[in-house]
Amino acid sequence: MDTAWDGPKVAAAIEATGRKKLILAGVSLEVCAAFPAITAIGKGYEGYVPVDACGTLSQTNHEAGLIWVQQAGGDLHRKSTR
Repeated sequence: MDTAWDGPKVAAAIEATGRKKLILAGVSLEVCAAFPAITAIGKGYEGYVPVDACGTLSQTNHEAGLIWVQQAGGDLHRKSTR
């Protein structure tokens, strides 16, 4: 899976912040937000995905992205539930 984390400059910049909680959103939830969130969680970060801030290519892809993030241990948030 290719994400921004694969770029050493991006990973180093995130690590340099010293923060462990990341908010990840994207044009396509199932790719732009889910894959980086899954990678971040695997590296010991807490991944938060604001669902309302993400787009999608199809409802099926959107639902798959939600499942992937949840299975990886990420937190999903909606404006309507906060």
